[in-house]
Amino acid sequence: MAVFLRVRAQLMSVYNEKEKSVASFVDANGTPMLLTKSGVVVGIFPLDHVAWTAGFAQKAMAVSSAIKGMQGVTGKQLWITGTVDPVARKALENSGWKVQEKYQDQILTKLGY
Repeated sequence: MAVFLRVRAQLMSVYNEKEKSVASFVDANGTPMLLTKSGVVVGIFPLDHVAWTAGFAQKAMAVSSAIKGMQGVTGKQLWITGTVDPVARKALENSGWKVQEKYQDQILTKLGY
């Protein structure tokens, strides 16, 4: 868990440095996420693969509901270092998420690796 949290914090830091758009952190049903200056909530997670399980569906719905209650939110994005199962992607996109896979590869490219 400590490695997961450390890597997640590092990914959020790189996002802030490279995208230059983070305004603050927000709490989405107990899940810390970034809020950009343009009002987009961004969740960044170092995960190898996301599948649409009952547990993930429940958490996604709870997080979406929490975000819906926030003022000034213009969108929501999920950035994953790995891949997202097509069923999970469709379900997330149908509930308004923009899904970005292989974020780690993009970071390494931006950093010149």
